[in-house]
Amino acid sequence: MPVDEPNARTALARVLDAVSAALFFIMFLMFIVGIVFRYVLGNPITWSLEFIMVAFILMFFWTIGLNLPLRRHVAFTIVYEALPAHGKRVLKVISTVAGIAILVPSLPAVLSITIFEQRDSTPIIHIPFSLMYGAFLMFLVTFIVRLVSALVPMFRSDWRDHL
Repeated sequence: MPVDEPNARTALARVLDAVSAALFFIMFLMFIVGIVFRYVLGNPITWSLEFIMVAFILMFFWTIGLNLPLRRHVAFTIVYEALPAHGKRVLKVISTVAGIAILVPSLPAVLSITIFEQRDSTPIIHIPFSLMYGAFLMFLVTFIVRLVSALVPMFRSDWRDHL
C-alpha cells in the first residue's frame, strides 16, 4: 500500500516538532531545577548550566536544520517579492547555489573537528564535545540536502509551484 505523502510529511513534521519541544522542555526543566537548588535549597548545582547549554545547542541545530521550513529562515524578501516569477526563479537559484557553495566546503573541517573532539568533554558532566559538533554536522548535512531539494524543482517544468 503506497504511503500518502502529505500525511507522511505531516507525521514526520510532528515527530521533529516533538523532539524540539522535548529538548526545550528538558532545557527549561533544568533551568528551574538550578533555580530551586540555588535559591530555595541554598545548594547551587554546577551541572545544570552546562546541561542547559548542551540542550540549547542540540535544540537549536535540530530545529533549524530539520524543523524550520526554508521559507521561514532569515531572508531578504523585499527584493524577492517585487520580482516577476522568472526573476524570483533566478534569485532563488543564485541564492540556493550560493548557500550550497558556502556550506559544502566546510563539511570536511566540521567532520574532522567532530572526530577530533571525541576525546574531550565538558568539564562538569563530561558530555563529549563531539556531540555538540555532531549537532552542527547534522545541521550542515540536512541543510545542504534541503537546499539541493529546493534547487532541483527550479529546473523542472512546474517550477512556478515551488517559488
